[in-house]
Amino acid sequence: MWGWLQVGQIIPVDSCDREELTWAQYHPHFHRPPERNNTLYVTREDLELPNMDIQKPGAGVFEYFNPKLQLTVPESSRASLWSLPKWFYPGDDRRPLSYHGDLKRWESTDTATILNVVSRGQEFVLECEDYPESVEWLLDIVTES
Repeated sequence: MWGWLQVGQIIPVDSCDREELTWAQYHPHFHRPPERNNTLYVTREDLELPNMDIQKPGAGVFEYFNPKLQLTVPESSRASLWSLPKWFYPGDDRRPLSYHGDLKRWESTDTATILNVVSRGQEFVLECEDYPESVEWLLDIVTES
């Protein structure tokens, strides 16, 4: 991972009032032909996690490498093979990471969840309310890196 972004506002580019978004006119999404899924995600001003006072902006870039930021399985020749915390495995009451609904891509081991990622991406979404463990994990990553 190279950074974080907590969504504060979702703007469907093709139906927004561009006059109100003069600050975003430089953005590449404003220079594409109309497309139903053309969406701009605007960060929150401050990072917010449940019941925690965090003094971090809603988006940022990690300053240096930390092993906690590495999702790729160590020593793997494939960047698309990820090792995630064991609690990450989806179940009946836990929606999988977006674009990863095929459970054949997931493997639960004694110590981790292994995911064969669909492809490189920047917009995979984890529904954190389904994974309460994610809050502490995210806090550890953002505050220690």
